[in-house]
Amino acid sequence: MKKALLIINVTSGKALLSKRLADLIEFFMQCGYEIRVHIINPEKGLTLKQLKKEEVKEYDLVVLGGGDGTLNSFINYLMEIDERPVIGYLPSGSTNDFAKSIGIPADLNKACNVIRKGELFTYDIGSFNDKYFNYVAAFGAFAEVSFATDQNMKNAIGYAAYVLNAIKDIPQSIGYSKHLHIETDTKTIEGDYVFGAVSNSVSVGGLKLYGNTPVGLDDGKLELLLIKTPQVVTDFSYILNAISTGDLNNEFVSLIQIKYANISSEEEITWSIDGEFGGKCRETKIGIVEKAITIKSGLKAVRKNN
Repeated sequence: MKKALLIINVTSGKALLSKRLADLIEFFMQCGYEIRVHIINPEKGLTLKQLKKEEVKEYDLVVLGGGDGTLNSFINYLMEIDERPVIGYLPSGSTNDFAKSIGIPADLNKACNVIRKGELFTYDIGSFNDKYFNYVAAFGAFAEVSFATDQNMKNAIGYAAYVLNAIKDIPQSIGYSKHLHIETDTKTIEGDYVFGAVSNSVSVGGLKLYGNTPVGLDDGKLELLLIKTPQVVTDFSYILNAISTGDLNNEFVSLIQIKYANISSEEEITWSIDGEFGGKCRETKIGIVEKAITIKSGLKAVRKNN
């Protein structure tokens, strides 16, 4: 019999996965798997640390239930394993950016069917100094909103919690600016920036930031989005309109496809990595790990609808 490991973050979202745990076990048993369950509850000290890496690679399938932050922790865990298992993902967070990019629905039953019937997809991830990000590393205006928003607030009203926090943060964001020197494989950049993101995702923060620019999660490239510091408050409206309409590469917004970026600043930069606090640093080395993770995806449905 095939073996599957079910990892559930019981604090993610509205704790739906913990309420449906028995149903999940039954579903995967009906799919022909012998099931082991591992619970994640950081408040009670239950994390991935209790899982032995030499045992994880023996499973035919590892199913993870949680939000973007939980997935980030798991990807960093998997990168320490030579023979990584196929993973399935049950998104239960507030934005679920990565899941949207590969066609995994937020509806639990539909997400389970993606794991049962979906196609295998091997995708790239980003490296960030000594750790990894699954889909985005960001800094600047609004970048801290994702990890600064209270978890109870996220559970109660979902993505609206981020929006409310972003609105509240506008006064501080207007005054944010960092002078950066950026070296990439294609060009060297220097200037004052209010926001920056290096990503491998169609959606970031619930928004499709890249307009009609083709974004491939397995193309060996990352997308570097930079927003220059506006000189007057009214420039913010122009920037937001440019992003919302996909009007990139204008006087304020630039998008570059890269393989690596070395970012330096005289001041410490606070980073958000996959929606969680990513630390503060003056020197940041970002790269790509090609074909790192294999996941059950709903990309056939995405292609059919596009």
